[in-house]
Amino acid sequence: MHMLSKVGMWDFDIFLFDRLTNGNSLVTLLCHLFNTHGLIHHFKLDMVTLHRFLVMVQEDYHSQNPYHNAVHAADVTQAMHCYLKEPKLASFLTPLDIMLGLLAAAAHDVDHPGVNQPFLIKTNHHLANLYQVREPNLEPATVWSIALGPVLKPESCPWRKPCFRVLEVQRRMKHNLCPQKFVQTQMLKMSKIQANLIPV
Repeated sequence: MHMLSKVGMWDFDIFLFDRLTNGNSLVTLLCHLFNTHGLIHHFKLDMVTLHRFLVMVQEDYHSQNPYHNAVHAADVTQAMHCYLKEPKLASFLTPLDIMLGLLAAAAHDVDHPGVNQPFLIKTNHHLANLYQVREPNLEPATVWSIALGPVLKPESCPWRKPCFRVLEVQRRMKHNLCPQKFVQTQMLKMSKIQANLIPV
């Protein structure tokens, strides 16, 4: 597909791409990026299993959400790809780093109900009760249960813990559970990285 030749550009039109893929932008994009980054070969992934997993991730997004849907996930994943290919960053990345980055971007809002946590609490939604009963790690748990086991064998999977850490940081940021010092430290690191990546 001609559009995929432009996937590394910041002005990539994800809405047009979603129309061209008949609403399968997330699956199509990830299959292409996994192949482009050599992840299928490196991790000896079975294409049928990988495709099933990606379809399950895409379908766990709620299409009725005006923003937190699979198109948004594809947009974030494409942006992650742009970051991962920045020369000053790319030279430090392993295939595991790249795969975790793409998976975390793709799954960062999986099963998002379309409203924020305060709304869920005020309306006594069952997800709010779930979050109050135990650590609100629904997204990492969902991703692991539907995917990580089938894609790579969990008992021998070296990236189970790293993947949970990536998703957990994202979750903590999203639910405002991390200490202010942690947020400030991460913002400082990001500003230093951006200062080196983006020419003045």
